[in-house]
Amino acid sequence: MTREEAIISEAVNYGNRIFGEKPAEYLIASVGFTDGALWADKNPDLSSLWHDASEEPIEYPILCKDKLGNIWIEYSLNGWAECVEFNDIIQWAYISDLLPKGGVI
Repeated sequence: MTREEAIISEAVNYGNRIFGEKPAEYLIASVGFTDGALWADKNPDLSSLWHDASEEPIEYPILCKDKLGNIWIEYSLNGWAECVEFNDIIQWAYISDLLPKGGVI
């Protein structure tokens, strides 16, 4: 199931759960849910995607940020704690979290 299909499916469930058999209200709730999900995909809060360096990533590639504000891509690391200390890493983010979530409905 694509992201768009999942959003539509959940919008239908939401409309049913909130308004049941009231068609006009159901339609408004479903469209609002869909629009809200699409808006969130297009306007992510990127600050919440950064992890503290004390948390070790479980997949790569990642972006790393050091104490001076430098940012670079890491494709794989052995010894996370040593790398954090050596490179003064303060935060990191999964690159996949920073990419768009799919096409338009």
